[in-house]
Amino acid sequence: MSDAGARGDEVIHDAPNFIRVDKSGRVERFLRIDFAPPSTDAATGVSSKDVVVVPGDGLSARIYLPAAPTGGYGHRLPVLVFFLGSAFDAATHGHANLLAARTGAIVVSVEYRLAPERPVPALYGDAWAALQWVASHAAGQGQEPWLTAHADFGRLHVGGESSGANIAHHAAMRAGAEELGHGMKVNSLVLIHPYFLGGDSSESDEMGMALQRELVRLWPVVCPGTSGCDDPWINPMADGAPSLAVLGCRRALMCIGGKDAMRGRGKLYCEKLRECGWQGEVEIWEADGQGHGFHLLWLTSTQAEAQHPQPQGTRASLSLRETEKEIHPPTYGNLITVLSIDGGGIRGIIPAVVLTFLESELQKLDGEKARIADYFDVISGTSTGGLMTAMLAAPNKKRRPLFAAKDIKAFYMNHAPKIFPQLRGPFGRMMRIFRSMSGPFYDGKHLHEVVREKLGSARLHQALTNVVIPTFDIKWLQPTIFSSYEVKKNNNTMDALLSDICISTTAAPTYLPAHFFRTEDCHGNIKEFNLIDGGVAANNPALVAIGEVSKQIFKQNPDFFPIKPMDYGRFLVISLGTGSPKIEVKYNAQKAKSWGVLDWLLVGGSTPLVDIFTQASADMVDIHIAAVFKVLHSEQNYLRIQDDTLQGTLASVDVATRDNLEKLANVGEMLLNKPVSRANLETGQMVPACNDSEITNGEALKR
Repeated sequence: MSDAGARGDEVIHDAPNFIRVDKSGRVERFLRIDFAPPSTDAATGVSSKDVVVVPGDGLSARIYLPAAPTGGYGHRLPVLVFFLGSAFDAATHGHANLLAARTGAIVVSVEYRLAPERPVPALYGDAWAALQWVASHAAGQGQEPWLTAHADFGRLHVGGESSGANIAHHAAMRAGAEELGHGMKVNSLVLIHPYFLGGDSSESDEMGMALQRELVRLWPVVCPGTSGCDDPWINPMADGAPSLAVLGCRRALMCIGGKDAMRGRGKLYCEKLRECGWQGEVEIWEADGQGHGFHLLWLTSTQAEAQHPQPQGTRASLSLRETEKEIHPPTYGNLITVLSIDGGGIRGIIPAVVLTFLESELQKLDGEKARIADYFDVISGTSTGGLMTAMLAAPNKKRRPLFAAKDIKAFYMNHAPKIFPQLRGPFGRMMRIFRSMSGPFYDGKHLHEVVREKLGSARLHQALTNVVIPTFDIKWLQPTIFSSYEVKKNNNTMDALLSDICISTTAAPTYLPAHFFRTEDCHGNIKEFNLIDGGVAANNPALVAIGEVSKQIFKQNPDFFPIKPMDYGRFLVISLGTGSPKIEVKYNAQKAKSWGVLDWLLVGGSTPLVDIFTQASADMVDIHIAAVFKVLHSEQNYLRIQDDTLQGTLASVDVATRDNLEKLANVGEMLLNKPVSRANLETGQMVPACNDSEITNGEALKR
């Protein structure tokens, strides 16, 4: 190159606004973010401090210690040795802080020496030295009190992001080829947006191609004498690279961004890992539409939190979560029991039949007075599921559940035809179209009347178990979650009538009118609500319920001590779907490409826009929870009962004819006899679970 540096030196690499390297070895870095000093974080309670790893060699680390619950830790904590993609600026410090807070792990963030000042492979030596330093504390030779006092050295994990993920990979490879010392082993590997190149890389996105070209140009600068993009240091999948079968851990989790230029490399890494004979488990998780390192820019954004636990890196570190060696049960029992019921209009009859079966089995054990609410710490429901949640948990005059599970089916059979009156005759469809242009399909009057009659003056705080019911406020454009956890200790403005909550969560756009009401607390404070169906945000409310419990754990609610936030291995979740028409394939791009506004709102008697949004939110939750429980080796703690083979009027949410309602009840009965199934992470369809292929949903509920 002919460019000259500020002092006349020849520039060998110039990435504008990022880095410039002169032939003399001088390095100028232009991307500067304020250094974040170690501290005790006010929001999370996590403490951090800087420590020397190798005296005199300049190798150091920052350690993050999670806040201790009241009464102390009670057990030792897992250790995550983590390699960030840069030094301790505000973003990376905040990310490491959240890792510690949301995983309950001691995070050792290694400040390795950067290239090109210290060319590759020097930084890999730093990583190994840091691992050995942590391992030395297992033998009582280390001097760091946070590790000696609190670390569980039987649960050592390695992870990193971007270039740090590359380093983490090589550290785990070396741990498989050499002894780390002191009997230490690496349990799992977490790779977030890893910096892997390759001669076979291909990008179609313009921004992705530009970033790819820049990374390819940078590599020989940081690694002089490299053989290029297929150098094993930067391409562990290259021919001639050490076999991935050597990887020294038993679990690996890969997080990639949908718009990351190195997305394909991450996917290929997982494919090679599965094919090479490595004796472990690997999972891949993709953040749709997100670029490289987006979670560092928006630590608490909705998209970052969607990768769970939030932000993306924290979710990845779920692989840290293993069953505690000593389980101390919470007040509610050894497990936190969660029942979740999807939205779906008249298809609510399907979970109603399942609930009837479950309650009858409980009655065989504990007598005819046993009720669903007696056995679940939390019941959560959206839309029609929210209505069922209130029916199961609302009290009668004797402070027992107002409805038995068997009463719910009868409620739907009697009232659904009046809530969703059918337009008959040759002009029925035309009348439906005209009605949709001037207001919702149904006026909701009968629904409002019967809900107010049945639930009376019961308020949220009076529910016989904890209930969580999502709605959506169209004035503020945000979810409004009615949680009994939030009102039991405070007479606040969220303590609404259960009838108002049910009317709100069932107010599906285009089908039923939005609902407005006010509440007033004991101090005279008034709150207004402008609500529609919670299904637009969380049609499957299982994750909302888990989140509400996690908030209580984080607040150190004594009911859940000593369970830690995000400790999903301590949850038992039964999630009931209302069926879907996936197999039928109702819509496709060829049909939809010519649709206008009216078509998206009404085609063939259905509302595609509502169908798509509600199904997408339900499936995302199921896929996420299934993946998390799999990583935790707690798959038996999550049961999803769902039928995705509905066709014709069975797939509708409002065809409330007697014949259709009876057929839906039969679907529920048959579903109990189908094998336990889980969502295929690639197709989204329900497939029989490998380990439970001979066990039916009914048998699983009996367990």
